Amino acid sequence: MNHWPDVPESDTVDYRPRHAQGRPIDLDAPEVTYTPREPLDEIAFLTRSLTYGDMIELATALWNARGDKPVTLESMPNILHKWATESGHE
Repeated sequence: MNHWPDVPESDTVDYRPRHAQGRPIDLDAPEVTYTPREPLDEIAFLTRSLTYGDMIELATALWNARGDKPVTLESMPNILHKWATESGHE
C-alpha cells in the first residue's frame, strides 16, 4: 500500500524520499547537503549527524572536562573550551 500522496507531474519537486520515488539510493551520500555559514549552525549540523553512542561519548567527555566545577551558564564556555583543546580533538 502506498502511503505517499500523489504528486502532480507538473510539480518539479518531489518531496518523497528517494526510495519512494523509485530512484536508487547511494548509501554513502548524505540525503541532504548543507554548507554551514555560521559556527553555531555548523555545530548543530554536526551534532545531528552523531549516533547515540557518539552523543554519549561527547556528553561523558564534556562532563569529565568540567572537573569539580558545577555546570552553569557561566562555566559552560570554559568546559567546552577545555574539551575542545584537549589532545585528540583536532
